Amino acid sequence: SFSSMHRYSVVRLLMDVELRARYDKPLKMEVIEEYADWRVLYAVLSLPIPLISSRDFVQAQKTRTTDDGTTIMFNKNISHAARPEVKGKVRGEAVTSGFVIRAKEDDPNSTQATIFLQMNLKGNMPASVMNSKMQGSPVDLRKRLLEFYQKTYKAELEAAGEA
Repeated sequence: SFSSMHRYSVVRLLMDVELRARYDKPLKMEVIEEYADWRVLYAVLSLPIPLISSRDFVQAQKTRTTDDGTTIMFNKNISHAARPEVKGKVRGEAVTSGFVIRAKEDDPNSTQATIFLQMNLKGNMPASVMNSKMQGSPVDLRKRLLEFYQKTYKAELEAAGEA
């Protein structure tokens, strides 16, 4: 959860690829196509593991906000002509992933976020290394997002009169 952090800030920090690039250094994202409630993303994940190359992914992302203000972001692995697989680069498979983001019931100015992730990084990587990297991934993302919000983004919102 994110105490004293409104769900709109969490959604924006996860969806805006330029903002996300400022705090989520292992992941570089690019929007290939964008429509009203879905888009196609190309992402490169740099793994901080010696001798293990980066992985790239192409995903369709559908976003929906329910009547109660819950935002659901659902990502699915796809193929796309704009980003074909490249020889020598490992194309990972994000089978399904995403976020469910809602206000905490006892504090509407705080956020409850659920991350779901089913991913195959593929390539030659020991299963124990892959599992340890993937288990810590949601925790690391939360830590980076929260630190960026507290040290930088909150002040930017206040300066813009949006806090």
